[in-house]
Amino acid sequence: MWARLVLPAALALAALQGCAAPEAGGAPASRLGKITFVAEPLAPPAQGSNTFDVQLSWRESGEPVEGVALRASAMMPSMGHQPTDEPRVEETGPGLYEVSGVVFSMPGLWEVRYRAVGSSLLDEAAFQYRVE
Repeated sequence: MWARLVLPAALALAALQGCAAPEAGGAPASRLGKITFVAEPLAPPAQGSNTFDVQLSWRESGEPVEGVALRASAMMPSMGHQPTDEPRVEETGPGLYEVSGVVFSMPGLWEVRYRAVGSSLLDEAAFQYRVE
């Protein structure tokens, strides 16, 4: 009996382990906890192409994360929709990245995933947006 109750809870916890959950202030926890991701849309998320400002900072020091390869992808989890074009990323300031060409093809809940890769860094986070 005990095993029937514990196993589903353990499986649910394992499934959530890789997800980025919001922290206080709205910034999600990164998957590996090395950096803080803060992503803000420049306009309310809508069907078509969207642009986001993404701020990366080191979790321990708060200093900007500069000069990394930031990759972004959008996905509609409920439908499995994923745009074919990859968003463009440009570093516009210390730890500030502009991510453009994030396409939402239909209304609903979308997830934008960010992955930062550098010589001594690999971390990622995800944000969800409701598109009307």
